[in-house]
Amino acid sequence: MQGCSLLHAKPCRRGRVRCCRRHRPRPALGRLHAAPAGAALKDLAAPAPSPARPAQALRIAVNDELRALEAALPAALDALAPGGRLAVITFHSLEDRIVKRAFLRAAGQPAGGQDAYMARRYLPDEPAAAEPARARLLTRRPLVAAPAEAAANPRSRSAKLRALEKL
Repeated sequence: MQGCSLLHAKPCRRGRVRCCRRHRPRPALGRLHAAPAGAALKDLAAPAPSPARPAQALRIAVNDELRALEAALPAALDALAPGGRLAVITFHSLEDRIVKRAFLRAAGQPAGGQDAYMARRYLPDEPAAAEPARARLLTRRPLVAAPAEAAANPRSRSAKLRALEKL
């Protein structure tokens, strides 16, 4: 297949370089020099892929960590005495989404996301089925590390803390 011309790329944020990459895995250096002046440098020279992400994905899948988290959150909430607090630190978006939705359900609020969108679109007359509130959210948004802490401890950059109190 013949590679596309940078002139025929669709106009989007990274459209010109992306279009070229779609047809050729590694565009020739001369074609990259012909990219528009407004293209960001990070779009033109992608960093070398890190083995950390695939290793993390394998670890999550092999250990079935997400399903274990989904099962542990309701069990932890049931084990709490009234007035007890549950705090969870997550380190990536998959974990954080599960914790966020579980906490919102426990607080009697709709979890949002794709489920809520589908319910509004296809069942507009039916009220959203929310569980009765069993807990109160202590953190409306997750707490993240301050810039000074992230600089001193790089591992804290991805950490997010969510907390709730059982009613």
